[in-house]
Amino acid sequence: LLPRWNTRLGLRGWIENEYGVENTHALMANELLVKSEREQLETFQLFLDWFRGKFPYFHDACDTCGASCKDAPLSEGDDDEIVDFTNGDIIGSNNVQEETDIEMESCQHEDDKDNDYFSFVGYIGPSPGERLGNASRTELYRCRSCSAFTRFPRYNKALWVTQTRRGRCGEYSMLLYRMLRSLGYEKIRWVVDWADHVWVEVLLGDGVKSKSDATEEIGIGRWVHLDPCEAAVDNPLLYSSWGKNQTYLMAFYDPYAMMASTSDGKDSSIQPVEDVTLRYTNDGIDVVTERRGIPEQSVAEAVKEVSCKMMSKLKDVVAVTKS
Repeated sequence: LLPRWNTRLGLRGWIENEYGVENTHALMANELLVKSEREQLETFQLFLDWFRGKFPYFHDACDTCGASCKDAPLSEGDDDEIVDFTNGDIIGSNNVQEETDIEMESCQHEDDKDNDYFSFVGYIGPSPGERLGNASRTELYRCRSCSAFTRFPRYNKALWVTQTRRGRCGEYSMLLYRMLRSLGYEKIRWVVDWADHVWVEVLLGDGVKSKSDATEEIGIGRWVHLDPCEAAVDNPLLYSSWGKNQTYLMAFYDPYAMMASTSDGKDSSIQPVEDVTLRYTNDGIDVVTERRGIPEQSVAEAVKEVSCKMMSKLKDVVAVTKS
């Protein structure tokens, strides 16, 4: 499987072709960030509505007949007809080679909920072709209607996801993040709910400037929630409305591009890791601390330690790049 968009066109070329040149131009950072916050939010809502229509959430649809256990749950007694196809070629998730695959790890619980017991067979190693898309593991499903097998490689390359149009929050949040990067957004973060979900944040608001603006002032604006699976824009309490008890939500920011463009390799305005749990719940810090079972100070110190280590490693990378 190879994407039909080569590296010259890249992800931005794909967006222009699929979303339209004019729509893409309106979404570019240097065009949108000079507008009002209301216009920014409206533009992103249009984009995420399109995104969700373009990239459906994958449950277990059969590649052969299209049937899905999600759409046709088992009736009583059907489980007697199920055959265990697990064998030596199918491996548990603990045996899959790890490839610093944070997308897949953060969505482990989400996957477990979506994998129907009678269609999900197990995890297998990716094929050579699937590895080209940086798939670290592949999920295998057996259709209950036609008994055919369906592979679901967990790709970590954006263009592979645009080609297959198959994913869950891991693939689609990664894709949205990299789309925004290709459109010129530097201040974007990847938010991980350690329970079962991931999404993106982007710095928006009146006064936010693009990188090309010489008068740029970091810190103006606010982080805005973007969930591609739900087409949700600036709705951080969405998950609490589902009844979720938020416990650990961390936002990850990659300052490498900005560090590499400065003479001293510094960008201390935005920390690489931030605990954003309180932003996504109506619960107070006392309730969240009790839920965690760990003192607030301990969590803050751990986050600070990880941030410092990340910054140190990034500075080493920048130094090597500039040498």
